[in-house]
Amino acid sequence: MWVKQFMDLSDRLSVIRKQARLTQAQFADSLGISLATYKNYEKGIREPSASTLILLCTTYDVTPAWLLTGQSIDNISTTLDPSKTEACFRYLDVFRRDHGLQMDRRQQAVAFNIIFEKIDAGLQDKELDDLILTAIAG
Repeated sequence: MWVKQFMDLSDRLSVIRKQARLTQAQFADSLGISLATYKNYEKGIREPSASTLILLCTTYDVTPAWLLTGQSIDNISTTLDPSKTEACFRYLDVFRRDHGLQMDRRQQAVAFNIIFEKIDAGLQDKELDDLILTAIAG
């Protein structure tokens, strides 16, 4: 994973693509999206869906925290299990919808980290939700 921090998601996408030595068209193809859609990601006009974020993380070996915020969260391995990563993103989507929350990228990364750590612990959804709400409030 690259340690340099960038200002926004579009910059980090460009870095991942360039590190992989792919054109925009090749990178879009590797993600199963159109070139126009990918160009909108790099321009910051549009943001990737949860499924595209999962694919980016697992295919290009970056953590969700780095992809969303540019910061590393040390206790998440850069080698992620795709099914666990997908479950975490799906839980985060449901959490945001159920609580009617707009979360910035830092809050999303913090929430993802909590979900990633606790999803296998057998917590009830309410317990996990309470942990996330407490963490993102600070």
